[in-house]
Amino acid sequence: MSTGNEHGWLEVPPYEVGITIVKAARRAADHAAHDLGLDLVSLRFFRSAPNVQWDPTGPDPAIVILNAPPIDPAMLGKACHPEAVSPLTVWVRSTLSAPAATAIVYHESRHLWQGRLPETAAWSHEQCETDADQYMTQAIRRHEGFTPETLRAVLLELGMGG
Repeated sequence: MSTGNEHGWLEVPPYEVGITIVKAARRAADHAAHDLGLDLVSLRFFRSAPNVQWDPTGPDPAIVILNAPPIDPAMLGKACHPEAVSPLTVWVRSTLSAPAATAIVYHESRHLWQGRLPETAAWSHEQCETDADQYMTQAIRRHEGFTPETLRAVLLELGMGG
């Protein structure tokens, strides 16, 4: 059964994303996995596309999760719940800068961590997002050595002020 959305997401192969972005995202995923006690985090990249066709019963649950309604055209990243997708998977918007992709990987990796803990199941959406943002900021400071100017630019790119 094919579902057509007015708007959706298509997977972008890493070679189309660019080596700088892929390497930055991979480094962040490895740091986050170590920090959070996660297994290897798989990275996949996506871009916006009109009239996306996808099969909700298809063999790739990560694509189903990426395109599950409601579609947010401003989405920058998405973590696939650990119970739904193996290996652990984070989606990253392919048009982000390398520093912004790094930040999104930290943020979404924290959601993977949250998905493994029973106590976080009771958290509100706002609590989960605040926790992921706090971890992202701490991880960037600890692992990435961004200048304050770079961090401000990343936060602006992500729509988080600066």
